[in-house]
Amino acid sequence: MIKQTIVALLLSVGASSVFAAGTVKVFSNGSSEAKTLTGAEHLIDLVGQPRLANSWWPGAVISEELATAAALRQQQALLTRLAEQGADSSADDAAAINALRQQIRR
Repeated sequence: MIKQTIVALLLSVGASSVFAAGTVKVFSNGSSEAKTLTGAEHLIDLVGQPRLANSWWPGAVISEELATAAALRQQQALLTRLAEQGADSSADDAAAINALRQQIRR
């Protein structure tokens, strides 16, 4: 039983490393088209790509599609709650809340 568990664990770890080496889309500021890179198993595989030589890495964001979609849903929910709060607030508070909403949208 333990041997089967160990074999299953090794196979799952091996399979996850196979899936990790995939296609990566890199979006640059000022460009509407993504650069598509393949064979990026590790972060160093991306950083060492000649096509990304002039990229500003301190400002890089690494994301995953499902996580990005979840973050966008959370952002939309926050914007909705702020809009409701702004509608029920005084003029000064509403102006501050709307300014915050504008910053979050960017």
